[in-house]
Amino acid sequence: MIPCSIDTILQDDNMISNIEEYRISPDMENLIDLWNEFIQTIKVKRLPGFPIWSERLCDLNPNEDLAQYPSWKQNFIRKNNELYINNREFVDEWLIRARQNPLFFGAKAKLEWQAGQTKHPNIWNQIFQLRPSGIRVKVNTYFPALVAIVQTSIIGSRRRFLTPRECARLQSFPEDFQPDVKQQQAYKQFGNAVNVECVKLFGRHMFNYNQGDNYLIENCNQITSPRIPSSPETVKLNKHLNL
Repeated sequence: MIPCSIDTILQDDNMISNIEEYRISPDMENLIDLWNEFIQTIKVKRLPGFPIWSERLCDLNPNEDLAQYPSWKQNFIRKNNELYINNREFVDEWLIRARQNPLFFGAKAKLEWQAGQTKHPNIWNQIFQLRPSGIRVKVNTYFPALVAIVQTSIIGSRRRFLTPRECARLQSFPEDFQPDVKQQQAYKQFGNAVNVECVKLFGRHMFNYNQGDNYLIENCNQITSPRIPSSPETVKLNKHLNL
């Protein structure tokens, strides 16, 4: 089995000429340190699988009718309230410090821990994104999908954003491919791309393709394998693929 490691696509920081352009700011480092302290300190049986909304880490307002919200939002509000009640002393003190960070507002005042259950959670060991729904933390064995709207992943261990060259490697572009000179445009370029190696993998599974079989796609006019009968659907697919 091929080991799954982010190191296979990462550039050596010392080889990135404009490395400072990808570093996160001191305020962002402090913000992640704050959220790291939060996730490491709260007393819970299981790390929260629901989004943590700092504005909901408080007592419920008796004058607020939760029924006005959809059921999923009511559920998240109640779970945040329960988390607060069970960690009231720590959360109250933590919120005072967190609000001193100029970035602690809106989506950055929310956390989505999606890196699994562990005894020693550490955001800096993972990969995370600044998304409209919050700071989303993913396990470091794979990258979130690249998207054209540019929510570039941050590599926790490097404390920097993914570079365009690393995005190219994620999408299986050759090393000599030259992305757009404008960084934001390059990110969009790779977000709009499709990884041809993934397409090839899915294609082989879909068509039960094996080297040496009697229906090699590049040499046949019609897929003819006992495992893939020439059904009307297959014939339509053949015509669509010009096979």
